[in-house]
Amino acid sequence: MRRGQAAIEFIFLVLIVIVYITTVVIPLSRDAQNVISDVDGVSRANNETQKVVNAINEVSSLGEGSRQTVITFLPIDSAIYCKDKNISFEVKLKQAPYPAQCQNGVCKKTFKIPSTATLDCRAPNISGGKTSVIIEKSADKIIFTKGS
Repeated sequence: MRRGQAAIEFIFLVLIVIVYITTVVIPLSRDAQNVISDVDGVSRANNETQKVVNAINEVSSLGEGSRQTVITFLPIDSAIYCKDKNISFEVKLKQAPYPAQCQNGVCKKTFKIPSTATLDCRAPNISGGKTSVIIEKSADKIIFTKGS
C-alpha cells in the first residue's frame, strides 16, 4: 500500500512541475527572448546607420567624385531613412511594455549630417535585410542612393 501511495505522490509531484513549467517558465522565457531580440535589433540598426553616417562624413570631406558603397544588414522590422538633411533609423519592437524612448513600440534615432554637406536623398528609405547604399559626392551635394 505504501509503494502505491509513493508512486501516486511522485506522479502528482511530476504533474505539478509540468504545470509550473508550462504556465510560468515557458511564457517568461518567450518574453525574455523577445526582449533580447528587440535589444539586438535596435543595436544592429544603430550600428548600420552609423556606418552610413560615417561614409557620408568621409565622402563629404573628400573631393568631387568621391564614392563609397556601404553594405547594410538591417533587422527585418527596421529601416534607415534619409530625409530633412539627416539620416535616421526606426525599429519596430516585439515585446511590450516598451521603453519610454520608444513611443508606440517604435524606436527612432536621428543622426546629424555636417552642415557643410547637402544631402540629396534619392533613396528615401532602406528597409530590413541586406542592402547596398551608395554615397557619392557631386559638385555641391552628397548623393544617397540604394545600390543594386
